[in-house]
Amino acid sequence: MKIEILLYATLRKYSPPHGGPLTLELKEGDRLGRVLEILGMPPAVEKVMLINGRPANLDTILNEGDKVVLFPPVAGG
Repeated sequence: MKIEILLYATLRKYSPPHGGPLTLELKEGDRLGRVLEILGMPPAVEKVMLINGRPANLDTILNEGDKVVLFPPVAGG
């Protein structure tokens, strides 16, 4: 199955140099944690994870055509 991944701000360093959306081919039943392994993103990196605009976690199962968005937490005041 294919999914699309978008990385923003400081997390862009885990994407290929061409930038833009990244498409990955995964096995049925793969979880979001597998995507982070493929990207080489350490678990300790703080991030907000969305799948199709909804909050997700490392155990969320992915489906064909899902759009994964990863960005660092934002704080302000």
